Amino acid sequence: MGYLSQRKKHERESIFLKISSVAFVFLTILSFIPASGGIFPDLLFHFYFLNFLLFAYSVYVGRFIYGGIFLFLLAVNFFHVSAFANILFNTRNAGSHEVSLRYTSGFEADLAQSDVLVLRSGYLELGLPAEIRYWEVEKDNRAFNLIRVDLSETTSSERDKALRQLAAFVDTQNDPVILYGNFGEAAWSSSMRKFLQKTGLKVKNHLVFAAEGKAFDFFALPCFYVLSFSGLGIEDLSVASPQADSFPVVSLRLRFE
Repeated sequence: MGYLSQRKKHERESIFLKISSVAFVFLTILSFIPASGGIFPDLLFHFYFLNFLLFAYSVYVGRFIYGGIFLFLLAVNFFHVSAFANILFNTRNAGSHEVSLRYTSGFEADLAQSDVLVLRSGYLELGLPAEIRYWEVEKDNRAFNLIRVDLSETTSSERDKALRQLAAFVDTQNDPVILYGNFGEAAWSSSMRKFLQKTGLKVKNHLVFAAEGKAFDFFALPCFYVLSFSGLGIEDLSVASPQADSFPVVSLRLRFE
């Protein structure tokens, strides 16, 4: 490549990186403002991933000043996402007790284990197009509550109302709770952040990019979560290919102390 061609290439890279860095600084600041709403709650992880690609590109072409800028933004955006969700890995627990669950959209949870005693079960009536079922169970002389959530058919305002009512229900339980299912929005959304802060529950699973009819869709909003107390972890999580346009079957093997 001749000198002039290299110079033009260098100038194009500089313009691209300069515009990208200014844009990402602005968008990073904007993503922390709740009033900005818009696309950020839905695309925050993808925004973070694009930030990583820009950092890698800056290093690859030897623009280390821009690489430093994108690395700083990458750290900020990583903590923004990971403050309420696990990105790549499940939370583990070395406990010796296990319970297996299976989430299937539109059907009841699979609690067919012979060593799990169901003490009582029922539905939470929220007056919304939402399915929230609960079980009080006992396993290895430990009692806890399972709450199966499906908020996939609700609007943003309906989910906010449902999560507030669900938080109130969780606060009334004397035994530890395990919530799992499709919450209809990402863990870093405003409604989910408030719910997690109010209940003290933590996200246990890595991000699941599943959608109706697809076991994996990178551009899908991660909506499936397992929320629970500090003494519980996920030993195994698998997503099976769904039939037709239903949400995939998610199989869980949980371990607790």
